[in-house]
Amino acid sequence: MVRVVSLLAASTFILLIMIISSPYANSQNICPRVNRIVTPCVAYGLGRAPIAPCCRALNDLRFVNTRNLRRAACRCLVGVVNRNPGLRRNPRFQNIPRDCRNTFVRPFWWRPRIQCGRIN
Repeated sequence: MVRVVSLLAASTFILLIMIISSPYANSQNICPRVNRIVTPCVAYGLGRAPIAPCCRALNDLRFVNTRNLRRAACRCLVGVVNRNPGLRRNPRFQNIPRDCRNTFVRPFWWRPRIQCGRIN
């Protein structure tokens, strides 16, 4: 009987940890997906491609629909800019949400001095 109770308690504890940590785990693993989606935007920001493919790609960021995911996507975009220094100096990348008329990505899109931890 004690074994059954111990096993049940351990199983419940593990399940509880999985439920509590799942939003954070999901938000940690989105960078490959975000990076893939914004590839046309990087090309546009560097002056190597037209804006239309970038604007179409932004629609694929609709999965970023919670505060944790927006913050994680923001951190991914900061990483994209850090890996492509030409984006930091070129306002084209920063202005993509405006130029694409996309209000959905505007709150978490990269801009100078963005603080990803403050995004709601």
